[in-house]
Amino acid sequence: EPEPEPEPEPEAEAEPEPEAEPEPEAEPEPEPEPEPEPEPEPEPEPEPESEPEPEPEPEPEPEIFDHFEVTFTNTATINETDFNNYKNIMLTSFTKWDSVINGVSNESLGTNFKLYVEVAINSLGDSTLGSARLTTVYNPSNYTTGTTSLYNTSYGTNLFPYSGKFTINSAYISGLSTDIKPSGLSLLYYTTLHEVGHLLGIGNLWTLTDVSAPVETHLEDDGTSRMYYSGINALSEYRTVFNDTSLVGIPIEDNGGGGTANSHLEEGTEGSVTTNDRYIGGKLHPGLDQELMTGWAENFNFDMPLSKITIGLLHDLGYSVNYSEADVYNNPKTPWTTDITYSVIENSTDNVITLNGNCFVDVSLNYVISNIVGNGILVDAVNNQTVTTGYISSDELLYTPTQGETFSFKYDVKYTNNTTEGYIFSNTSTVLINIGSI
Repeated sequence: EPEPEPEPEPEAEAEPEPEAEPEPEAEPEPEPEPEPEPEPEPEPEPEPESEPEPEPEPEPEPEIFDHFEVTFTNTATINETDFNNYKNIMLTSFTKWDSVINGVSNESLGTNFKLYVEVAINSLGDSTLGSARLTTVYNPSNYTTGTTSLYNTSYGTNLFPYSGKFTINSAYISGLSTDIKPSGLSLLYYTTLHEVGHLLGIGNLWTLTDVSAPVETHLEDDGTSRMYYSGINALSEYRTVFNDTSLVGIPIEDNGGGGTANSHLEEGTEGSVTTNDRYIGGKLHPGLDQELMTGWAENFNFDMPLSKITIGLLHDLGYSVNYSEADVYNNPKTPWTTDITYSVIENSTDNVITLNGNCFVDVSLNYVISNIVGNGILVDAVNNQTVTTGYISSDELLYTPTQGETFSFKYDVKYTNNTTEGYIFSNTSTVLINIGSI
């Protein structure tokens, strides 16, 4: 039998081709980082607006008088209300001077004379109320402009002030304005009146050299030569006040230092700073305490009169003046004393010591003793009581030494004044007693 055909071997199944590993997915390309936006250009800062130029303060308007043109400046911290109050008081002083002056006797200037004044309220040194200085004088070549040259000028003929500055001390101005004198006028009024007197030439011009000012030097009894004013008109009025035509001149102040000495009339008695001691040939040439143009304002409640003596000073300077506008001034009202020296013998008793108190006012003076130094017995000659200190009954004392040494004490005088409602007192003087043997 035919052999059976062999069964076909099963075809081997083809092994499946291994699946191709998937290609790794390509990593996504990183997105490019965005370009940073450029920072904005800074906006230019605006130019600062220029501040508007401050408008200059208007120049103060001058106050116009017949013979003055006055400009006020306030350089102190004073409010407008107070400033205007002070200004009005000071303007009253200019009005007073304007009534005294008619012009000048020089025909080229005559009634056209005008003084240009700046008044400033500002700080000054301690105890100085005000100060004044001339800045220019009239140019004698034209009499229309000011000059600092004194060439071809002469006192009383063609030397006249053109411009000046007056400063009032801001530290004192309030008190000056409220210090009211018996006339009803304030110390600010009198201080201004005084300083304007200087601007008109009183004191400021007689101190100049080479202008033929009427100032002389006289030898006084203490051996010192001092200055006296001898202008004919002021000296005539001075002699009238004291009823003495033999007075050789008006004493010029020799105390007070710069700014006071040499540029004022002699004060006479003023506390501890000056006293009535100007003697020539045994004759007292009295100071003019209280008068406007002396160097100190008053301690006591008195007016400071613009007297005929001061108007005479202007007359001598060459001004045309009105004497009828003078304030009344009869004499100084402050009493004064003088130093005294005695010599007594030891073992003597009841030596008479007479004190020297004086006053031009007809009043009774009260004597006061103080500061007794040394050994001895001092007795009131009227009531025969031993004196230690205090008031005594009269101007006479009796002194008995107890041993040979010096003995001293001080004294002053006072009187009561109804106007000032208090004591008016003198300077204090010393009595020195030397004790010696026979």
